[in-house]
Amino acid sequence: MNFEQLRIFITVVEQRSFTKAAEALYISHSTTSRNVSALEEMLGVRLLARDNRSVRLTPAGDLLYREGSKLLKKIEVIESAVQNAGQGLAGKLMIACSNLLSCEELEGYKDFCKKYPDITLSISRQETKSVWDQVAEGAADVGLTFYHSLPSDTDGCEIRRLRRERFCVLMSSAHPLSKRGSITLDELPGEVFIHFPEIDYGFMENQEHGELISKVTKEAKPAGSMSSLMFQVLSGSGLTLLPCSITRSLGKDYATAEISDADMSPNSVLIWRQDNLNPTMQLFVGAVLDKIKD
Repeated sequence: MNFEQLRIFITVVEQRSFTKAAEALYISHSTTSRNVSALEEMLGVRLLARDNRSVRLTPAGDLLYREGSKLLKKIEVIESAVQNAGQGLAGKLMIACSNLLSCEELEGYKDFCKKYPDITLSISRQETKSVWDQVAEGAADVGLTFYHSLPSDTDGCEIRRLRRERFCVLMSSAHPLSKRGSITLDELPGEVFIHFPEIDYGFMENQEHGELISKVTKEAKPAGSMSSLMFQVLSGSGLTLLPCSITRSLGKDYATAEISDADMSPNSVLIWRQDNLNPTMQLFVGAVLDKIKD
């Protein structure tokens, strides 16, 4: 038994006529009759009781119709799923993302998930430099990180710049500098700098004023987690440096200030391997880049 024979048989039953089934399937009457007869011969049973006016199911035909209808519906679901996967409309996508990458460009995530609900999106939070390793090794389809964290040799990978991500100073609203919208590096000496180990501040090393941690603070205190960092800042233990987009959603207990005399704006980028054949990848890249354009 093949699926075409089964499809023709089910259509005959539903149309209650070989002639009407042939018209519905856009095939000849003889082709319809021949396929049903071949199906009966192969199974060794009568499936339909024929007369001049109609066709009726035999007990064997009734069983085949009920179970065969379920099978054809399942096949249609499989065919649709395969087609969607081939077009990138279904499947899985692995994303490696820097923990403190701007939330702004990640708005593309929301649009992507709404548009392609059948694509399973898995997001793995990684240290900034580990994002490249995940993509290069094939553990992730796409990476979102900062350009300065990439190795000098990126052959075989595509890189798309997203935007310049501004960093700002974050402090408690009770801090003496909290009322200032912007400050200079010269105003920071003597401050305790609380840093998150997963942020690589190497992008500042070539700036005119040097690296913030070593040049303008009296002490650097590591925070084991983002929650710990925020709590230490809130308690007045020190200040920190974070992407401005992350600080926008914080409450009134926090204050921010821009650094007016130094450019602390690393490029955020999307990266993926050129030989990655996952069709959902380009859909995701397009969704993120479209959001940036907006």
